[in-house]
Amino acid sequence: MSANRVMSIMQDVAVFVTVVETGSFTSAAQKLGSTPSAVSRQVSRLEDALKVRLLERSTRSLRLNATGEKVFAHCKSVLDSAQDVLDIADEAHGEPHGRLKIGVPKAY
Repeated sequence: MSANRVMSIMQDVAVFVTVVETGSFTSAAQKLGSTPSAVSRQVSRLEDALKVRLLERSTRSLRLNATGEKVFAHCKSVLDSAQDVLDIADEAHGEPHGRLKIGVPKAY
């Protein structure tokens, strides 16, 4: 898989994980600040890119199929790893580096 193809699906992967975790397109849309139809389109776009159905949809329910469960586990892992990278970067910026000189009066 090319890097361009991977990058093109990453946002859709994040939306897919949010849909599964929240249990509905509406809840995911609220969490993401989007609309249910936009969220549904992003999940459909991911399914098209992967050429596989991930979710069984009906008017009242939404559930992962067997392939969707496997894909979700890997997608969740990828997003968790990406969050770990961001956390590492935040820690690196949060710690002072180098020598610190402080000037204070002798009376102190």
